[in-house]
Amino acid sequence: DITVGPLIDVAAAGNDNSICVNGGVVQLNATPLTGAWTPTPYLTAGGSFDPVIAGLGPHAITFCVGSGTCLSCDTRTVTVIPPPIVDAGPALGFCAYEPVQDLAENPQGGTWSGSTGITDALQGLFDPGAAPLFDNALTYTYTDPVTGCTNSDNVLITVNEEPVANFTNDPIACQNAPFAFTDLSTGNTSWQWDFGDGIGTSSSPFPVYAYPDTGTFTITLVVGTGSNCTDTITGSVTVWPSPVIDFTVDVSEGCGPLTV
Repeated sequence: DITVGPLIDVAAAGNDNSICVNGGVVQLNATPLTGAWTPTPYLTAGGSFDPVIAGLGPHAITFCVGSGTCLSCDTRTVTVIPPPIVDAGPALGFCAYEPVQDLAENPQGGTWSGSTGITDALQGLFDPGAAPLFDNALTYTYTDPVTGCTNSDNVLITVNEEPVANFTNDPIACQNAPFAFTDLSTGNTSWQWDFGDGIGTSSSPFPVYAYPDTGTFTITLVVGTGSNCTDTITGSVTVWPSPVIDFTVDVSEGCGPLTV
């Protein structure tokens, strides 16, 4: 006689599901705990599933319990899906005095991190004045609301130091006489002078200018850096007429010694 008994344990591999390819190794659960998964290059008997090794697309995997004629197996499909495409935008450079910038992330709805210059992590607002000078490595992280997969992208934001414009000059100049200006600026590589009379300009750090007219004039100095950051300062000078040398003699000739 042959006696056929019921299966003591029935394998249940669980529902079909999706896994993000960049989500790391995932532990698959099935019942009963006495069963095991059929091993593959991307799946261990204990249920550790590696989506990177598996690759994108659907993968049918099998979970079994028992042995011989009392073996129960169940199949489950795990689909490996790609992460969202995330773009943090191009590398940018700002001067420290520039206003708050709206970073160009795509798609929107993620979170920014990586610098104290980020004043709104959700809106992507970056304040150059609140950020450290020079390199700021930012990260934009986005989670697809449909698939639940997350991806990120990095971008380098450079905050350039601003120069400080400064100069000095004597308060009085003489008409048509060479008049010097002394530059005291720091952090700059260029100079642009406007001597305020509608005529004179210079790009020298220590210019000399002869005012052709009299009056009080406003001098403007704009200094710049190689990263196009600038600073401006103004000063003034009053130009007086040059003295006119003249004299007369009361005696034009006579016997010497001659007193005039």
